[in-house]
Amino acid sequence: MMIGATALLALMAGCATTTTSTQDVANMLVASGFKTITPKTPAQQEKLKQLQTGQAAMIQKNGRTYYVVADPPRNVVYVGGPT
Repeated sequence: MMIGATALLALMAGCATTTTSTQDVANMLVASGFKTITPKTPAQQEKLKQLQTGQAAMIQKNGRTYYVVADPPRNVVYVGGPT
């Protein structure tokens, strides 16, 4: 599980230095099992704005680990687990 998370973070870091488009990154995230979530409440939308586009963040909620990748221009967040 950690290998998959490490590979994802390396992929995201590598994408920041190449010419991979935002749409390509979104397609890769969805293909690897990330779910697309559109923030609905003002609080969720504010948190989305605080995250940098394409940066992966690890969060803990209810004892579970999630990885979140924000795409504020498209108003979506990609959420995946360690697998």
